Amino acid sequence: MKIGRKGPKNSAEAYVVPSDGGWTVSRSGGEHTSSTHATQADAIKAANSAVRVKGGEILVQGVDGRWRNRFVIGRDQMSTISGVEGLHLSSEMKKDFNDFDRRGLSDSDRRKAIAAKYGKKRA
Repeated sequence: MKIGRKGPKNSAEAYVVPSDGGWTVSRSGGEHTSSTHATQADAIKAANSAVRVKGGEILVQGVDGRWRNRFVIGRDQMSTISGVEGLHLSSEMKKDFNDFDRRGLSDSDRRKAIAAKYGKKRA
Protein backbone atom coordinates (compact mmCIF):
# COMPACT_ATOMS: atom_id res chain seq x y z
CA MET A 1 0.00 0.00 0.00
CA LYS A 2 1.44 3.35 -0.96
CA ILE A 3 1.04 6.05 1.63
CA GLY A 4 0.66 9.46 0.05
CA ARG A 5 0.60 12.90 1.56
CA LYS A 6 -2.89 14.32 2.01
CA GLY A 7 -2.13 17.28 4.26
CA PRO A 8 -1.08 20.79 3.30
CA LYS A 9 2.31 21.15 1.61
CA ASN A 10 3.79 22.95 4.61
CA SER A 11 2.71 20.19 7.00
CA ALA A 12 5.04 17.49 8.31
CA GLU A 13 4.94 13.73 8.16
CA ALA A 14 6.27 11.43 10.85
CA TYR A 15 6.61 7.69 10.40
CA VAL A 16 6.52 5.20 13.28
CA VAL A 17 8.14 1.95 12.18
CA PRO A 18 9.44 -1.16 13.95
CA SER A 19 13.21 -1.48 14.28
CA ASP A 20 15.71 -3.69 16.11
CA GLY A 21 13.64 -4.45 19.20
CA GLY A 22 12.04 -1.02 19.38
CA TRP A 23 10.22 1.63 17.39
CA THR A 24 11.73 4.40 15.30
CA VAL A 25 10.24 7.81 14.48
CA SER A 26 11.46 9.29 11.21
CA ARG A 27 10.45 12.42 9.32
CA SER A 28 9.99 13.52 5.71
CA GLY A 29 9.70 10.21 3.93
CA GLY A 30 11.60 8.18 6.48
CA GLU A 31 15.14 8.87 5.29
CA HIS A 32 16.42 10.00 8.68
CA THR A 33 15.71 8.59 12.13
CA SER A 34 14.53 11.25 14.56
CA SER A 35 14.31 9.05 17.66
CA THR A 36 14.07 5.43 18.84
CA HIS A 37 11.71 4.17 21.55
CA ALA A 38 11.08 0.97 23.51
CA THR A 39 7.34 0.88 22.79
CA GLN A 40 5.12 1.82 19.89
CA ALA A 41 3.02 4.03 22.21
CA ASP A 42 6.10 6.05 23.20
CA ALA A 43 7.07 6.42 19.54
CA ILE A 44 3.58 7.67 18.64
CA LYS A 45 3.77 10.26 21.45
CA ALA A 46 7.14 11.45 20.12
CA ALA A 47 5.77 11.64 16.56
CA ASN A 48 2.80 13.65 17.83
CA SER A 49 5.16 16.15 19.45
CA ALA A 50 7.23 16.34 16.28
CA VAL A 51 4.32 17.39 14.04
CA ARG A 52 2.17 19.28 16.55
CA VAL A 53 3.24 22.85 15.75
CA LYS A 54 2.92 22.80 11.94
CA GLY A 55 0.38 20.01 11.79
CA GLY A 56 0.69 16.96 9.62
CA GLU A 57 0.33 13.24 9.50
CA ILE A 58 1.60 10.42 11.66
CA LEU A 59 1.78 7.09 9.86
CA VAL A 60 2.20 3.89 11.89
CA GLN A 61 3.58 0.66 10.43
CA GLY A 62 2.85 -2.65 12.13
CA VAL A 63 5.45 -5.35 12.81
CA ASP A 64 4.07 -7.18 9.75
CA GLY A 65 5.13 -4.28 7.50
CA ARG A 66 1.59 -3.08 6.78
CA TRP A 67 0.61 0.52 7.38
CA ARG A 68 -2.05 0.25 10.07
CA ASN A 69 -2.83 3.75 11.31
CA ARG A 70 -2.80 7.30 10.06
CA PHE A 71 -3.38 10.26 12.35
CA VAL A 72 -3.85 13.77 11.02
CA ILE A 73 -3.17 16.49 13.55
CA GLY A 74 -2.80 20.23 13.46
CA ARG A 75 -4.73 23.41 13.08
CA ASP A 76 -5.15 23.35 9.30
CA GLN A 77 -7.37 20.29 9.60
CA MET A 78 -9.18 21.75 12.63
CA SER A 79 -9.79 25.01 10.74
CA THR A 80 -11.60 23.06 8.03
CA ILE A 81 -13.72 21.20 10.57
CA SER A 82 -14.41 24.39 12.53
CA GLY A 83 -15.45 26.24 9.36
CA VAL A 84 -17.95 23.53 8.49
CA GLU A 85 -19.31 23.59 12.03
CA GLY A 86 -19.42 27.41 12.09
CA LEU A 87 -16.85 27.68 14.89
CA HIS A 88 -14.04 30.21 14.74
CA LEU A 89 -11.20 31.06 17.11
CA SER A 90 -10.88 34.64 18.31
CA SER A 91 -7.52 36.36 17.87
CA GLU A 92 -6.97 35.98 21.63
CA MET A 93 -7.56 32.23 21.41
CA LYS A 94 -5.13 31.96 18.48
CA LYS A 95 -2.52 33.77 20.59
CA ASP A 96 -3.18 31.31 23.42
CA PHE A 97 -2.62 28.32 21.10
CA ASN A 98 0.60 29.82 19.75
CA ASP A 99 1.75 30.33 23.34
CA PHE A 100 0.90 26.69 24.16
CA ASP A 101 3.02 25.59 21.18
CA ARG A 102 5.91 27.83 22.21
CA ARG A 103 5.81 26.46 25.76
CA GLY A 104 5.41 22.85 24.58
CA LEU A 105 2.36 22.15 26.73
CA SER A 106 0.94 18.62 26.77
CA ASP A 107 -2.64 17.97 25.67
CA SER A 108 -3.69 17.72 29.31
CA ASP A 109 -2.03 21.03 30.22
CA ARG A 110 -3.65 22.71 27.20
CA ARG A 111 -7.10 21.49 28.28
CA LYS A 112 -6.53 22.76 31.83
CA ALA A 113 -5.39 26.19 30.60
CA ILE A 114 -8.37 26.51 28.25
CA ALA A 115 -10.84 25.44 30.95
CA ALA A 116 -9.31 27.85 33.47
CA LYS A 117 -9.50 30.80 31.08
CA TYR A 118 -12.66 30.14 29.08
CA GLY A 119 -14.69 27.65 31.15
CA LYS A 120 -17.76 28.47 33.18
CA LYS A 121 -16.96 30.32 36.37
CA ARG A 122 -18.47 28.85 39.48
CA ALA A 123 -20.30 31.14 41.86
